[in-house]
Amino acid sequence: MSAARRFSKASSPTSRRSSGAVSVVVALWAGIAGCRRVASQESAPAIDEPSTQGDAQDAAPTGNAPRELSARCPKGGRPIALGDAGSQGEIEIGDTLEYDRGLAVGFAIREGAKRTAGVALLEPEATGAAKIIELGPVVDDAPAPLLARRSGDLLAAVFGVPPGRAHGGGDRELTIYAVGSDHADSLTSFDKPTDDSMAIGVASDGPDAFVVWDEASRARGGVVRGAPVTSRAVKAVVRDISPPESDAEDPRIVVDGAGYSVIWIARSPEAPTWVDAAEVTGVARSFGWLQRVEIDPLGAVRGPASDLTPRSGHVSAYDARMFAATGELVVVARDDGEAIDGSGGALLRVRARGAAIEPVQSVAVDGVGHGAPAFVDGKPPWLSWMGHDEQLRLLPLDAAGLPSGLPSSEGALSEARPLAVMASPSEATGHWLVATPTDPAGPLRLVECAPPRGLQ
Repeated sequence: MSAARRFSKASSPTSRRSSGAVSVVVALWAGIAGCRRVASQESAPAIDEPSTQGDAQDAAPTGNAPRELSARCPKGGRPIALGDAGSQGEIEIGDTLEYDRGLAVGFAIREGAKRTAGVALLEPEATGAAKIIELGPVVDDAPAPLLARRSGDLLAAVFGVPPGRAHGGGDRELTIYAVGSDHADSLTSFDKPTDDSMAIGVASDGPDAFVVWDEASRARGGVVRGAPVTSRAVKAVVRDISPPESDAEDPRIVVDGAGYSVIWIARSPEAPTWVDAAEVTGVARSFGWLQRVEIDPLGAVRGPASDLTPRSGHVSAYDARMFAATGELVVVARDDGEAIDGSGGALLRVRARGAAIEPVQSVAVDGVGHGAPAFVDGKPPWLSWMGHDEQLRLLPLDAAGLPSGLPSSEGALSEARPLAVMASPSEATGHWLVATPTDPAGPLRLVECAPPRGLQ
């Protein structure tokens, strides 16, 4: 099993409509074209002009596809150090979450043979230095902590080393911490069998939370399991969330108003073809598609699992958000299609409200690069993905998750990962927090980027 999560590692750097443009908004998810290489820039350009890199034909719109803009985000910005973290070891930046005291960023750092996890607390608008809250040792290759905002505290979920066990051993324990302003307390933990996946998800409905993870065995393939994290006098019962036939991996969980929606990648073997025989990869190709099930706050299933994307697809990575303005779940996925050696690929988008699932739409980009598409939280929110030329793309969204502007190619951020967009005192720029784990000046950076100007 693979667990395609959206984090940045030092060893592998990376991921309103105007009245006259309503038809372009509808068409945008069906076709975003004109992807091209844009050189890194020292200052932010005027974003209401298309990219001029390449010849005139490349810079011009093609067909009904919208234009692609030059970079919104310049080089530079203010580096943010995490105290001594990352100054001497390999660092990985994970989840970022806005909460009542500012911003929280999960991270993991390796120094020698030891790997530890922590949460960096930043003041609103990321002013000042980061305050580091240590969580403890984590197992090798575990993702950096995932975060959730619960009433009264901040939660962090991470695969830690069980007490009394040797660091670097095969044992692992999924631990949920309550993160305070100066320390973190372990709330609960769950044993995790040793397998190839350490994908997890955590979400909170306010007073309580729910955590999900995947497990794999030769006998039954992959299954998504989960348990509540509650302050009530209720025993945390671990449940199987996905049906056995799903061979599930890489779960996400979002609050949906009546409990939670859990999403995962389902797998089934694909019959080999003569083309497959020519690939010397040693890995059998399989179908991959997204499924979802709705559960109550304690994990009881509220209905059968449903397919979000076609079973004939090859989904390898995705991200999901619940948009409060419409009460709709929006999922964007990378589908590797029929491409060989991981080249090409496409972006898919699907919306669901309760049991109603809209038809899948294709975001017709000119291929996609490595990594997963990712939502970037902010007002407005954004969608990011790596283009076929390995340059980051940014697309502004409205409160319903629909495009509200034109995509841009961000050469200066292609070895970074956008984490959050914060309010700016000036309407001319927006403050972006980005992960730069390979930058010796600091693994985080605050960059001022031009805002969306609407569809033109």
